[in-house]
Amino acid sequence: MCLAAIRDKIAIEQGCQIYPHSKIKVGAVLYKVDVSEWDDGSTSISIDEWVVRSIKRRRGTQTPMGKKRVGDAYG
Repeated sequence: MCLAAIRDKIAIEQGCQIYPHSKIKVGAVLYKVDVSEWDDGSTSISIDEWVVRSIKRRRGTQTPMGKKRVGDAYG
């Protein structure tokens, strides 16, 4: 099983929304919510917010801009 499939499976089990990287644009606002329930019955909620300021190309890839080129038009 590939790493992406494992991440998707964990996200589904945890009830997370899967947000594909191809849909993220500059200016998008992403949220993370952590809820903890303690032994004494109290609950704490932590909400983190991120704003996408820039998108860089993927590191460690063999192609320009980190994307696979398909077709003979690219040689």
